Amino acid sequence: GFTMSTYNILFEILVEKVSGPIVEKRSVEITSDWKIENPAMIKVIATLLRNSPDNIYLYDIKSRFLDDMILLSSASRENRRIILQISVWQEYLLGLAYVYPLNDQQIAVTDRIFELLKILLHHAIKFEFGGWRVWIDTLSILHGRVTKEDYYRKINKMVENMKDDDENDQKTPVSTPTTSGPDTPIDGQSITTLTKSTSNRQVFNKNNQLPPYTISEFKYSPMHIRLLHSVFDSIETDVRAWKSESTKSITDFINHSDHQIFSANVVHIISQMSEVLCNACGGLLPLLASATSASHEIEILENSEGLSSFNAIKILKRVMSLADIFILANSSNFSELEQEKNMPNGGILRQCLRLTMTTAVRNCMECRFQRFDRSLISKSSESTLQQIKPLIKDPIESIIELTYLLNSSLQENNHDDNIENLLAIFIKNPESVLQDIDIQRLRAIIYRDVDDTKQSQFLALSIVYFASVLMVSRYRDIIETNQASLSRTASFMSTTTSIRNSSIMDSTVDTTSVNGLSSIVAPITNHKKNSNESITYDDRIDTGIETDNVDSQSTERKSVDLNSAGTATSQYASIASIPIIDPTTVDQRRMSESKLPDYPKTNFDTNEPSTMNITEKLERTLSNIAPFLRDIFTEFSHILTKTLVGSHGQELLPSGLHALKESASVVELVMLLCSQEWQNSLQVIFQIS
Repeated sequence: GFTMSTYNILFEILVEKVSGPIVEKRSVEITSDWKIENPAMIKVIATLLRNSPDNIYLYDIKSRFLDDMILLSSASRENRRIILQISVWQEYLLGLAYVYPLNDQQIAVTDRIFELLKILLHHAIKFEFGGWRVWIDTLSILHGRVTKEDYYRKINKMVENMKDDDENDQKTPVSTPTTSGPDTPIDGQSITTLTKSTSNRQVFNKNNQLPPYTISEFKYSPMHIRLLHSVFDSIETDVRAWKSESTKSITDFINHSDHQIFSANVVHIISQMSEVLCNACGGLLPLLASATSASHEIEILENSEGLSSFNAIKILKRVMSLADIFILANSSNFSELEQEKNMPNGGILRQCLRLTMTTAVRNCMECRFQRFDRSLISKSSESTLQQIKPLIKDPIESIIELTYLLNSSLQENNHDDNIENLLAIFIKNPESVLQDIDIQRLRAIIYRDVDDTKQSQFLALSIVYFASVLMVSRYRDIIETNQASLSRTASFMSTTTSIRNSSIMDSTVDTTSVNGLSSIVAPITNHKKNSNESITYDDRIDTGIETDNVDSQSTERKSVDLNSAGTATSQYASIASIPIIDPTTVDQRRMSESKLPDYPKTNFDTNEPSTMNITEKLERTLSNIAPFLRDIFTEFSHILTKTLVGSHGQELLPSGLHALKESASVVELVMLLCSQEWQNSLQVIFQIS
């Protein structure tokens, strides 16, 4: 068999340091001057180890080989580059791993393999042009490795079941199926077959061979998730090292010419992960429907590509934090990166917008429906937020202060398997519609490519619509909860409508809603392409939902759904529908007397009864998003004036801005958004986009 002495001889050939006598233990330790001189020996050694039967001695040889490779890779950048240049080098390493380890030795071998993968992938991402493709290839080869192991396990299970039925028949061993080439069973498991009396069953074909091995559709296995977190750890380590450097800021590092390759590769990784993460977390459209649902129903979210909801959220948070640094704080032009992947101009930033919206609405939904324990939020985190709020105006500076990646106090929770603790890391103010970090991200996205007028205008319009959906639905929550609590009183109509302000609301206004919910997703990632353009990567993130041109329509309750009536999104109907109240019945004096329970199905602060009236509730929940939306109205007034047009052709924004300037109240802004004319105009915005 393969002995340690044999391995030592092959290793000496690998580095061209032949000692002479054959020894079991090498006396000289690897140093930084050791170079890989004959890289083909890596394949030879790995193949011999893979084809040798597992035993206690083989585990030792595997561990020694992997330790040597780790030392060689750590000692020299050139050694890492040599390994990366070997064709399908990942296959040789992963062939030694145990997908389903059965003992401590197998676990130890697999741990060493992932340590080596982390070193090599980090080098590829940080120093090599196109290094992100090495990461993609590794995920693909790992998928093949896991699929093959699952295939062998499935065959073994089928054979075992047959053996149970024919336990008295003679059983003989059979070699690996010919359809798998020269490979042998993996993870130390053997394949057995039966005699002729049972060989005609479905396990075998007419030639007494096992069914052909085929690679299944890609999905994230536990090994994939482990690899993702390993790569993210290595990237985050570098970023935190930048933070510890007192002479330069994070933005100086990320925009330095020395880090252009590193930055480009990480942006590609973020881009590649964006679609699967948005879908695995529930999808932006279903999430928004759940977060704004008047019936408080949560869409049943299925796993996407093997990612559980918890794993998807955990990875989303890490990828979003990387986007904070490598996309939002990065001043580079992404057009060349987009061309590499045949994406339309602005595609990467629109993916970032979709990630940001998914993160934001997921946070919003968790605050609304989860049993959220405010005690999990550290007082130090809250005090930090209060300190930086009035001091920092630039959104990038705010993001750098708030982002999870650079908040060292959060690292102890980095691998926490409790979803409540995980959410507490990112949710600092459960009462707010959006977290401060989410708003700063949206602001940074709008102004990142401010010189690209068309791009920034599109982003601004998308965010206006997104913010409007959330604000209107929260207003609906407040008045409908108040309606439920006061339904037995005759003064209900005057009490709940005292919030309306006649200076903004027209007497003909009879609904408050946002139409065309499907528009929020499709325009972000699915721009029209020229007829001569081929289908590109960006097509794969298309939601497949057309923007519906559907006007607001009253229901029997005289209310309008946030969602359009299009068949493609009919399952998300009745979103943020708000009851109609006659403005003439408003009693302004009753507004301060109206008390409101906590939001429907929201569990934060449940130990303290609410003593706030409706206006105070609105101010508290919308106080951070309202100024942001006002700023967009003001700074993009030119395009909004042209697009926000009433049913008679009148411009809506000038009169709206005038009303908003008269008062800084959140109520004024909410009532503006609740206008039927504004709702119809917001729908038209996305037909233009």
